[in-house]
Amino acid sequence: MAAARAEVDRVLDRPGTQHVTTLAESRTAVLLGEITDLVAERDELRDPRLQALVDDDLARHGSLVVSLEEYLDRFGDVRSSAAALHVHPNTLRYRIRRAERVLGMRLDDPEDRLLLQLQLRRWRRHGP
Repeated sequence: MAAARAEVDRVLDRPGTQHVTTLAESRTAVLLGEITDLVAERDELRDPRLQALVDDDLARHGSLVVSLEEYLDRFGDVRSSAAALHVHPNTLRYRIRRAERVLGMRLDDPEDRLLLQLQLRRWRRHGP
C-alpha cells in the first residue's frame, strides 16, 4: 500500500499533470523531474558554464539560452528550431556556435548535450 501511495504522489507532484495518468504513463517525465531536483539540491552538480551563458545573454540582451533549448529539444534540427524561434536558420547557426564558444562545449558531443539539457532543465525548474 505504501508503494502505491508513493507512486501516486510521484505522479501528482509532477508539474503539468492535468489528466488521469499513472506512473507507467508518466515515467519519463517523473524520473526526469526527480533527477533534475537531485541536481538542483547539490551545488557541486551545477555546471558553472551554464551560468556563464546566462550571464552572457543578460549582458548582451541575447537569446542564446532560449535558442539552445529549442535546438536541443528539436534534436539539433536547425530548420524547425529556427522556425519555432521565428529566426533565419543562419541566425540560429550563429547563436549555436556562439553558445558553444561561451560554454566551452561541443554540441556534437552526446555527453555535452546530455549534461547541458539536464543543466538547462534544472535552471528552468529551480532558477540560478
